[in-house]
Amino acid sequence: MLNLLLIINLLSGVNRLDSIATLPDSLPDVKIHAYESFINSGANDLEIASARLGLGDQFQNLRFQDRALEQYDQALEVFQSLSDSLGIYETLIKISQAYSTVQEFENSLKYAQEAVLYNSDINQLKVTNHRLGYIYFNLNKTDSAEKYLRLAVEQYNATNSVPVASLLMLAGLNINMGKYQTALRAMLQLEQLGISSGSLTSQYYTYNFISALYKKLGNEAQSAVYRSKRDSLNVSLDQVSSPLDFLETNVIADTLSNDFINAIANQRLYIDQLKKIYKNDLSTQLANFQKVYELREKEGKIDLLQKENELYELRQKESRSYVVILFLSVIILSLILFIGYRVLISRNKTNQELKSLNERISVQSKDLKEKNELLEQTIGDLKGTQSQLIQSEKMASIGSFVSGVAHELNNPINILNGGLQVIERNLKEMSFEHGKDSDLIDDINVMLKESSFSITKINRIIQALIIATYTDRTPVEVDFTEIVDNVKISLREETVKGNVKFIQEVESVKFKCFPNRIHHAIKSILENAFYYAKKSNTNEQFVRIEIREKSKGLVVKIENSGPTIPEDDLLKIFDPFYTTKDDGESPGLGLYFAFSAVEEHRGSISASNKSGNVVFTMRLPK
Repeated sequence: MLNLLLIINLLSGVNRLDSIATLPDSLPDVKIHAYESFINSGANDLEIASARLGLGDQFQNLRFQDRALEQYDQALEVFQSLSDSLGIYETLIKISQAYSTVQEFENSLKYAQEAVLYNSDINQLKVTNHRLGYIYFNLNKTDSAEKYLRLAVEQYNATNSVPVASLLMLAGLNINMGKYQTALRAMLQLEQLGISSGSLTSQYYTYNFISALYKKLGNEAQSAVYRSKRDSLNVSLDQVSSPLDFLETNVIADTLSNDFINAIANQRLYIDQLKKIYKNDLSTQLANFQKVYELREKEGKIDLLQKENELYELRQKESRSYVVILFLSVIILSLILFIGYRVLISRNKTNQELKSLNERISVQSKDLKEKNELLEQTIGDLKGTQSQLIQSEKMASIGSFVSGVAHELNNPINILNGGLQVIERNLKEMSFEHGKDSDLIDDINVMLKESSFSITKINRIIQALIIATYTDRTPVEVDFTEIVDNVKISLREETVKGNVKFIQEVESVKFKCFPNRIHHAIKSILENAFYYAKKSNTNEQFVRIEIREKSKGLVVKIENSGPTIPEDDLLKIFDPFYTTKDDGESPGLGLYFAFSAVEEHRGSISASNKSGNVVFTMRLPK
């Protein structure tokens, strides 16, 4: 009831946009509904564009970057049509920030550079230069990042503002370049400029970097002081506006402090945040998984260095023993045999210790190697499953889209088809003056025939889409001979008629699969094979299907008597809607039927030319 009353008050107020902006952030649904109502209320273009900016901000806060970008783009079009420089500038900066949030820094850079063209005063210029420095920093373009960040610092100083974010970024640049003393001086300068007046997040970043830099430079006491200041702020992940920057800063600070355990933990949290933003975008997960791998590798190297130091100390101890032996031998010749005996015992003991230590190092090195191999294998497995997850997401999207298209198109198509039949039936019963209207009647009949053909083609495409996005997840065991027999029955008469010989070499094999998907996969390839077999110039036109059971699954081969497929077409033959057939003979989605069905069964499909013939090979694992 409270939300409804707020919306009613907003819709009846004078300054409705201002009223919407004052709504609390704890009511995002109310603010979104209010902005959408305002956009549909018939206000002028400038007000609607401003409302779209506000709506985009709400979607951005909820991490719906795609919907936020959609609103920003529409607002930008209006501001550009009105030549509103301030509106264009604000919108370009928001679009750049939205792309930065999802780590698409190339796109973010493009819009930030365009915003420079619309800067009207130094306050806008300092914001834009800081954004450019931030983007170049994340693109690892050090020179450009430093240039724009220093410009931003100068402009912040000129406007009597503390350039907190720009100085933090400059410190990060110096850390990346190994200039730890320079970075520390900049952080201490930032503290003196009045960091306490900044946000808690800015204070956290500053104290975190100062503590880590003191630790890196060997000053444990000062490091502990600033670590205590950092911890007293009680800043957590759910309190910061940019969790990715927060976690990345912690990873850098932990790495500087040689605290690799916390660095790995923060890197994993970073990956989890990326999963939420990218919806399990595996390419990004792999890039960050590599960072964890590198940190663990550093731990292993440090452990090995420690072992090498121990080995060196033992060898130094052995060398000192030899000096003592020589000195005693010169001074006390009479005790040489006794001392020699003691030295031999000491040497044997030392050698045993060295041997034991070497064995331990060997075992730990082997263990580290096995862990590295496991990490590499995990990365390989993630890469291997990336395409399957992407394909699954695409198929889910296509399925949702197709169901909507089929629902929306079926009724109007049926109405059109019924109307054409009524016109055709009544046209035969209508009387026309002989000779005078014959040309018109012929034209109408041709148009009716063409329209009926087009409607039939649209129905075929809709059915093809529905079949291609079939989402049943309950496989059943069937005999492959039954699938082939059903395919032969369902093949259209015009497909199989002619002089093409159909050869069937099919074993009776029980196989667990999705019969409907396999049926349509084999059917689409057979229709294609019959079509081109009729066009071959060989004496014997044929189509052969061969199914054999192997130890690891089934192999289905469908061969036809040419003509061969050009090499360029072999690379695209399984793409959706791709066809080289004449207009009107295309099977809708083409051979993508077969590709999607085989992929769903975790198999593979390929096409090749062999001795002037064309061979399609499907491999289906058990």
